[in-house]
Amino acid sequence: MTVLAAARLASGDVGLSASPAFVVVEDGLVVATGTGAAPEGAIDLGDALLAPGFVDIQVNGIDTVDFATAPVDDVRDAL
Repeated sequence: MTVLAAARLASGDVGLSASPAFVVVEDGLVVATGTGAAPEGAIDLGDALLAPGFVDIQVNGIDTVDFATAPVDDVRDAL
């Protein structure tokens, strides 16, 4: 089990949490989040924002190829 402690937590339920906040990770999965004092042994990340489960999968392009405006052949070649 790994516990990460930071200044705030971004949550789909409540937006930004009260401070401080923490995330508990077990076997690569977020199993708990909370506010207040973190459990003993937590890794203190200081003035960070924890955002468990949020992944930015937007891709705009690669190098000089803009996926929004490039011809299909250029996109294919970039990938």
